[in-house]
This record gives sequence, C-alpha cells and structure tokens, in this order.
Amino acid sequence: MKHHKIIVPLVAVYLLLVFSTALAKDYETYRGEISIPIVENDTVLARNNAFHSLQNLLLSAAIQDLIGPTLYQEYQYQISKNNTLEASRFLVSAKVLNERSEDNLFTMELEGRIQISTLSDVLRGMNLVLKEDPWFTVTVIMESALALSPDDLKRRLGLFHIMASNVQLVDLEGIPWQERSKADFIEALFQQYSSSGILYFIDTITDDEGYSVKGIRNQVFRRSDLSLLDSFQLDIPIPKPMESLDESTLDRFLRLYSITSIDVDHYEEGVESTLFLRVEGLISPYEIHQFEEKILKTNRSLKSFVLVRKATGSVEYQVKSKHDLNDLLDFFNRKNSQYYFITEKVASNILLIEAFDRSIVQVTDLLEWDMDQRILDMITETIQQEGEEATSDIQESLFGQSLPQMEYTPRLLEKEPNNNSQNLNKMPPDSLVLGNISSRADEDLYQISRDSSSSTLVVEWLQIGKTTLSPQLRLYDDSFSFVNNFRLSPSKEMNKYQYTFKEQTPHKLYLRITDRIGFIQGETGGFKSFYYLLRYYWQPDEKTLSVSN
Repeated sequence: MKHHKIIVPLVAVYLLLVFSTALAKDYETYRGEISIPIVENDTVLARNNAFHSLQNLLLSAAIQDLIGPTLYQEYQYQISKNNTLEASRFLVSAKVLNERSEDNLFTMELEGRIQISTLSDVLRGMNLVLKEDPWFTVTVIMESALALSPDDLKRRLGLFHIMASNVQLVDLEGIPWQERSKADFIEALFQQYSSSGILYFIDTITDDEGYSVKGIRNQVFRRSDLSLLDSFQLDIPIPKPMESLDESTLDRFLRLYSITSIDVDHYEEGVESTLFLRVEGLISPYEIHQFEEKILKTNRSLKSFVLVRKATGSVEYQVKSKHDLNDLLDFFNRKNSQYYFITEKVASNILLIEAFDRSIVQVTDLLEWDMDQRILDMITETIQQEGEEATSDIQESLFGQSLPQMEYTPRLLEKEPNNNSQNLNKMPPDSLVLGNISSRADEDLYQISRDSSSSTLVVEWLQIGKTTLSPQLRLYDDSFSFVNNFRLSPSKEMNKYQYTFKEQTPHKLYLRITDRIGFIQGETGGFKSFYYLLRYYWQPDEKTLSVSN
C-alpha cells in the first residue's frame, strides 16, 4: 500500500488517499477521507460537497499515478477543464466507509473503484504520456552559439517520453537560416550526426545582417524521406544579439515543447493505425452487408476491416487505417445517401457510430399517461428539494407563467422503444412528457417540430428522483447532424435552456436524452435510472414583440 497525504487548499479540509494495486488489471481502488466546514448547520449540503469533492480527488490521484506528478502539474489546468474527465465516467463504484459530524466539520471516508483502462485511453486521447508508455529516441542538433542547456532540454523532452540520447552542438556560422531547411542540408546532418530516424534541429532566425536574433525555432525531420514533420518557434519582438538571450527567453522556448507540439504519431512512415468502430442500429445481416459495401469499402484510407463482435443491433469492427481517428470521424460526418450518422469519439482509438437508415424513419405518437400517485409524489418531493425560493419561482421560470400546480402533472408518456431512427417518439410543443432512462445504456429520442416563425427553441427539464447517472440533452437537425449539447447542471434538478438558430431553422429536429458516459461493462451500484419531465416551445423573436409604455 502507498499512502499519500495531501493538503487541499480549502479551509479546514483534510484528505488522505490510499492506493491499492492488488485488484484486477482494469481497475484500481483509491480511498480518501475529507473534512469540510458545515455552513449554516446545513449537514446535507456539507455531505454532498464532501462526496463530490472526494470523487474528484480520487480521480486526480488516479491520473497522477498514470502520468506522474510532474506532467500532472504541467497540465493540471487542461485536465481540470476537460469535460471528458469527470469522476462519474470512471468511478465504477463508490462506497462510503465512514461519515461523522463534529465541531462544525463534516468528515467522510470514501472508497472508490476506478476503471483505469478507460481513463488511460482518455488521457492518451489528450496526447498525455502515461508512465508505462514506450520511449521514442531522437537526435538533437543544436546551434552551438545558442546557450540552451542540453540537460534542461533532455528533462523537458523526457516529460513526453522523448529520449534525446544524442545532443550535438553544431557551428552554423555563415549558413543563412533560410538554407537550413533544405533537403540537402538536412540529409548532411543525418549522415554526419544522427543514427536515429528522427532529428530535432534547433537554431536561430536572424535579421538580414545576420547579427541579431529574431527567433528561436525547432524543426523535426524524418530520415526516411527528409520531410519536415513539425516546426515551431519563439519570436523575439525586439531582435537581440545572440549573447543577450537571457535565461527567461530560453525558458520560454523550452515551454513550447508541449502535448500539442510533441506528436510522435507521424514520426515513422507507413505505420498504420489500429482503430475500432462500434456501430449501432444495424439489425439484420443484410444491413450489416450494406454498411460494409456502401460505407467501409468506399473509404480509401481503410486498408482493411474485420468484424470482431456482433450483438443485437450492434457490431464492432477492427480497422487498419492510414489516418487517425479524427480523420475517420470527419469521414462519417460527411453526408451520404444511405445513412444518417451520429458519431462520438469515446476513446483515443474507438469511434462510436449510430447508423440511421435514411429510408427508414418511423415515428410513433406518445402515450396518454395514466396518473400514478407514486410518480406524482416524486415530482412534488423533487420540487420541494429545490427550496422555498425555487418553489415560489417555478411557476414563472420552469413550466410557463403563473400556471397552476396541475401543470407539473404530465399528460403524455414516452413509448418504448424510442432509442433510434426506427423507433422514436413524436413530441408536440407545449406538452409535458414523462420519460424514464432505465440504465446507463438507455436513451430516448424525440422528434420535435417548428410550427412558428420563431428561431429560438426553449427546452425545459425536470429530473425526478435520485440518480448517479449524468443526464444529457442533445439536439440534432433534420439530417441527424449535431446542433447543440445541453449540459445539465448536476446540482439542479430543474433546468431551462434555449438555442437560437442563426441560419435557417429546420422544420424538424430531434432531441436525445442520454447518460453522458454511456454503457460501462461490469459497472455496479444503485441509482442507475431516473424519471424526467420534458417540454419544449418556440420563443417569439424579439422583432415580433410589441412594447407599450
């Protein structure tokens, strides 16, 4: 067991993390304890804050173990702002081991099991380097007059598993900087100084007289074809003599070596990417055959594909591609005559595709809801949990203006199945609909219509009951192209969103309710479902409103 004692920069907060390596390969268990102040005797709020803070801190500890504390510190801001790095996505299970209130402090001890394999894929998708990843060897040739420390450079490159085993200082006096990118010059550098396949060439850009430095640049060349793979430079606004380049300037140049500039994917010519396509919506063998013939075989970047898994309505392919996943994503986002595609990059090498046959779009009407007292009680309890202020404002802000309590009683009910283009529900405007997400893998799809000249869509939402899922609303146009993502606040059951179309507004749109994470194999724990109320309407454009004094 390794013990990490971390002092979090919050008032009266104490955290202890314990990491265990004795579990299965895909999972690791972390344990943490945190104490936070109880404000205004609100123990429930303190407990919720402790629980969510611990989830995030356990995930941070797992990330640090995977990439190392130095790289984590370097990219802590990018990691914290990445929407895909949410604790609920990777925390397979969470167990409260102990909790207590004492001296206006609420203390909780939490044990969480994190799916390391999925987390690793996401981190690699951010171009972060994991401690277990292989190293890549390069040769560095640097202008000898440039007082850049080879040791500092090696340490910086080492963050990204780039091993500069050979650093050569070369006198470039008399060779104009414009000539130093030509193939014959680079070939001479490879022949004389480099035994590796990749060359980092660091030199300066000078003024016309050749005396003052205007910039410091790094160029990356490949031996096999002498091609320039990458290039970046630090511009010096006021040119300086070489000897006047201070330490801060050189340090700024070193900082240009980052997860965006260090990219080894294209260093070796001819390396093919191994990618996985998960395709949902293909029901019959004929549909699978048509998808392969009409789509996969028409993509020239795919050298081969193999069907590796088949289930009801879902198949998975392993493909060999000349390009990366982003290029493949662009391919499926292009319009074709056979399918509508909804695409999502779920890992660094996995693309999830929902294929909707353009010739088959079946829309069914919603059901009339038979009043259920249990559901009504849950709706009432959810509204009350928003607090007295929210309760008094709800009639004006959520489901219309000054409407009676009866407005919170749904009239319509979703009709299952409604999770693809062959089974979806038609939802009329200004109608309150009751729906249910029964599992993390479940989703509901509604067709909505534009029945006015308005270009502003308003969507109102009420999550009913407790859940550990992360609900998400997504909007698509009439060709199933992504329009907008409505991120629901985890701290609010009630949400109201609007979206204004800047160009022509489609007469037909689609609303999709999903869990933000989706299916997780082997997941355990309760509260993996929830009910919701949903309504939409079109808000009149400002130019159509009349104002009287």
